[in-house]
Amino acid sequence: PHESKGTKRGVTKYGRDVRDNTALYCITETKSLSYIDTIYMKINMSPSDDQSNGDNVAALLAKELNQLSFDDRNKIQEEVHGVQSVAIEETPQTIDRSLIALEVEIANNVAIEKKTAYEFARTVLRSDYVQDRDFLLKFLRADLFDVKKAAVRLTTHLEMLHKYFGPDALKRPLQYSDLSKIEQDVFRAGYNQVLPSRDRSGRLVAFLKGFKKEHSMATRIRLLLYIYCAISEDTETQKKGLVCVYVPNLEALVYLADKEVQKDYKVVVSSFPVRWSGLHFCFPDTPMYRIIGAIIVVVFMGTDERVRMKTYTGLTMETQYQLMGYGISTHDLPITSSGSLKTKTHHQWIKTRKAIDQVRLAGHYNSFTGIVHPGVFDVLFSRGGNPSHHGNRELHQAIGQRIPAFTASTSRKVKKDLRDEVIGLVRSRNGRFLQLNHNGWWEEIQDMNIIHEKISAAVYENIRKAAAMKNQQQNKSDTDQFLPPNIKRRKLDADSFCSL
Repeated sequence: PHESKGTKRGVTKYGRDVRDNTALYCITETKSLSYIDTIYMKINMSPSDDQSNGDNVAALLAKELNQLSFDDRNKIQEEVHGVQSVAIEETPQTIDRSLIALEVEIANNVAIEKKTAYEFARTVLRSDYVQDRDFLLKFLRADLFDVKKAAVRLTTHLEMLHKYFGPDALKRPLQYSDLSKIEQDVFRAGYNQVLPSRDRSGRLVAFLKGFKKEHSMATRIRLLLYIYCAISEDTETQKKGLVCVYVPNLEALVYLADKEVQKDYKVVVSSFPVRWSGLHFCFPDTPMYRIIGAIIVVVFMGTDERVRMKTYTGLTMETQYQLMGYGISTHDLPITSSGSLKTKTHHQWIKTRKAIDQVRLAGHYNSFTGIVHPGVFDVLFSRGGNPSHHGNRELHQAIGQRIPAFTASTSRKVKKDLRDEVIGLVRSRNGRFLQLNHNGWWEEIQDMNIIHEKISAAVYENIRKAAAMKNQQQNKSDTDQFLPPNIKRRKLDADSFCSL
């Protein structure tokens, strides 16, 4: 294709890889190049250097980590790995004092032009939503109960909601119907998703893929606000933070190179009502992607986010093993090896959110009491079972250890006591027994008789499987040891046996 003068400059300056057609438009404008030059200067990177740009970004991250104390570095690294959380221990007294301090901070120390949406919601709309205890608590947790930071985050968030969704967003949680038909179509495509399983520490995991160039910045921001507001309703993630896996594309650079876009985008990201406790960026190892990585790291992220960031070379098998080391279920990542998005569970999530909206419309915005995202140690009962869920695996392991006692006894009391042991073990880990309803969310089973029935069914299923495995081993032919592994059992004649 014909190359403009700007394109040629980009090719000679940033390497051969930018000749591919998907990247040409990213570097045709002089302002894009000057903006990239500025980013390089901020982190002392030279585009013409042979040294890897990724190494320079890693050096910046290492420098900021080294400025922290040894204990702080350890705590952050353990939080990224899902070993422990840096969240403070909450007590009713701590929460009450912080909520009062937050109200005082907003009233006295936040400039009036920075809190117009907050005052509009309180005085004109008479909205109890923006003064709701649970709503305010999200922002305190997002900033680890730093009242000054929480006040700025809260008022900025309300400004963004008012700007992009109007006054209704100041009176109730965002709804799926707040998105336009075009935005709903983009959202259903799966560029932003919440994984169906949590990581090993109980945090939700968000998957983000770069939008396409035809998606306007307003659409991107509205979709990000919607999904992050939905994520922030999860109490466990409010406390422990959100894990994010980001797979970018080159088309994002067009928007990142625009100063106005960058300004709005940065404000929105800083106002999300949930903090990031782990950021995993999967960048292909090409010059243009390293430029994108540098822009994201330097411009859009603060020190708190950068020290929690891990970068990888693409979403390869090796990367997936590394993500598993951080407690992330790569089986649930909604992307194929070819880069296509999987949307089955995402569409189910959308269906559930729409059902939640209907419940709230019929009552108060706090009227929804269901469970959208089960906890790590919860036991799930639904059609087809949930064998991969951690809580279910723990349940079957606990039952398996008691199978000899179950089979040896004929006493109903003994068997009931054994089931009580299993139930007590689940609850000792703060696990619950949940069942899926027709709307797509989970409900806790309160009736102990139903829980015992389901545990009994699980016990007999374990006994049946153990018996079937034992019979299979006993019925094995003595000649099986001579057959190649994984070969299908079949009747062999003499010739075919000799050919083996």
